[in-house]
Amino acid sequence: MNNTTETAKAIAGQLEARGLLAGWLQTGPDGQRMDMVLMMNQAHPEPECQRHFAICVFDGKNLTDSAPEWLQVMLKDEPELSWSRYADFDGAQYDSLEELIDNEDIREGDVVYFGEKLPYDGMKTIDADFVAEQIQERVSDDIGQYAESWEYAEEALDELDAFLTAWMKKHNPTGFYLISEDKEYTVTAEDLT
Repeated sequence: MNNTTETAKAIAGQLEARGLLAGWLQTGPDGQRMDMVLMMNQAHPEPECQRHFAICVFDGKNLTDSAPEWLQVMLKDEPELSWSRYADFDGAQYDSLEELIDNEDIREGDVVYFGEKLPYDGMKTIDADFVAEQIQERVSDDIGQYAESWEYAEEALDELDAFLTAWMKKHNPTGFYLISEDKEYTVTAEDLT
């Protein structure tokens, strides 16, 4: 597999996982999955074809100029970092060491912290099993031992999971992130100049 194919498959996978791959891009007329990103990258590598396809995929946004933030981050060689004066990142966070130094009382030899920003979408905060357990506890509070047989079929739980996932994709706020393992950095005199 060449680099173009690997890149195309990675982009298609990320689009599909985030629900951004339009329905007409997911399946072909025969009902089989059709990887249009892969097809376009292999069959039409010309920049104008790629630009046109990007506009279709992103509903008017050009991949080369204004791709979704998550895709821009994913395609960067260097990870996006957050810097803080404190190890637990409690308090102000900054996008660069320079910004941290400009806004905090930092001196040579001070230890500061940085970590990679990991996009957070909240999709794993709740699922059907959690909701079913909460219902079962409330039912048990209301009717006592008779609630022991209060159960849901696997199909019902799958249906609830699908609903919760769709609802969260539609309504969860964006722009949040977690910080990966924080690392120490000792500020040098050179950093302060």
